[in-house]
Amino acid sequence: MTASGSDEGSSGRPFIRALRGYSIAEVDAFVGQLSDELDRQRSGIPARVSASQVRGAYFTEEAYGYAVDQVDEYLERVGAAIERIEQHRRPAVEAPRGNGRPAAAGGPVVTPEQIRRQEFGRVFSGYAMAEVDLALDRITRELAALQAGRRSAVTAAMILRLGFPKVVRGYHPAEVHAFLRLIASEFARLRPPPPPRPGPTEEPDNGHRPRGTAGPPR
Repeated sequence: MTASGSDEGSSGRPFIRALRGYSIAEVDAFVGQLSDELDRQRSGIPARVSASQVRGAYFTEEAYGYAVDQVDEYLERVGAAIERIEQHRRPAVEAPRGNGRPAAAGGPVVTPEQIRRQEFGRVFSGYAMAEVDLALDRITRELAALQAGRRSAVTAAMILRLGFPKVVRGYHPAEVHAFLRLIASEFARLRPPPPPRPGPTEEPDNGHRPRGTAGPPR
């Protein structure tokens, strides 16, 4: 990707602009949210954004946007910082939680309760709130079924492909997609994709041919 200039994100961090990169408005809004989130967590205030959500942040691409590799690298560092704060505050032995945060290793990445309580920032041009809420209601029911050992018609791939119409004053698209990626990872954990089918195998040539087949021409 060819850089064509540089600019400052809302956090004051310079991001290089590329011929094709992440939406500048979406990145600036999300980075500003991360700055506030780090201040909250360092002050001991309960987290609103997890390390998984930061690493899974989704941005649309546009001409002369922020360089993808540089933004991804920055988000990885912020995610690691949030993860360190989470680990520092996590007790040595974790009791079952009902607040929607990820449980111990091997536990759920996200719970139906966390989906119900999730809040998104609002922007001038964002996703239609009624559409997003309706989709999350269905996903919540399907996730509860999966976690209870029942079958679900929803897959991780279907969640990642979700799209919503944009309206004036709607949910922040980057936040919605980041949360959907988190949910999709839980569906993938509970319902991994089937293994690829093995290709055709050749039977060893032991000199025997099925009855009725001709031998090689002489």
